[in-house]
Amino acid sequence: MTKENNLEELLDKIVPSKKIDTTFTNSKQKLDYLTELKNNEAKVIGKFLKLSQDDKLLDFGVGLGLITEHLYHQVNTTYCYDPDVRMLDYCSQKIRNNKNIEIIKTIDDLVVDKITVNNVFSENYTFEQFKECMITLHNCLTPNGLLWFDFFDLDQQNKTNQRINKNFYSLNKTLATLNKIGYNTKLIDSRNVHIKILIEKV
Repeated sequence: MTKENNLEELLDKIVPSKKIDTTFTNSKQKLDYLTELKNNEAKVIGKFLKLSQDDKLLDFGVGLGLITEHLYHQVNTTYCYDPDVRMLDYCSQKIRNNKNIEIIKTIDDLVVDKITVNNVFSENYTFEQFKECMITLHNCLTPNGLLWFDFFDLDQQNKTNQRINKNFYSLNKTLATLNKIGYNTKLIDSRNVHIKILIEKV
């Protein structure tokens, strides 16, 4: 099982303490805060992805599994992937007894109906890496499959948020790139710097 100090390290990787306007005295408080946050996020994601019991879902960038644990019961199978092996190790321990959740170390040859991408791009990927990953995910999706993701908007970067250690993408460039890959934009929530997009494989 993950030790307390390792959990704290993983929590910091997902949402750095200095970026949260809340003071935590221990990692449990921080985890409780994130769990509630991700619970609310999962409700939105589930609604817009139109999940059904026939679906195979990929949680790309599963992190601590906080989205998966709220969505897996709505679908036939959930695949959990993360570029950080430590996250996969944590999730393997956490959800090892669930038969319709599978931890995977590669998405090669994977075929799914829906995909949720949780902060992986903005936390780790340059725009070129984002583009390459979106091509890979496009290949994973069935026709008319849906993908939900979010990123930080370059057009809304300002003095307040420019110090955030994340990758900022231009919304217009992102949409043009997605269109070239073969996605159709279904929804854009650009009310704040953290943009959320629902896209469909054409």
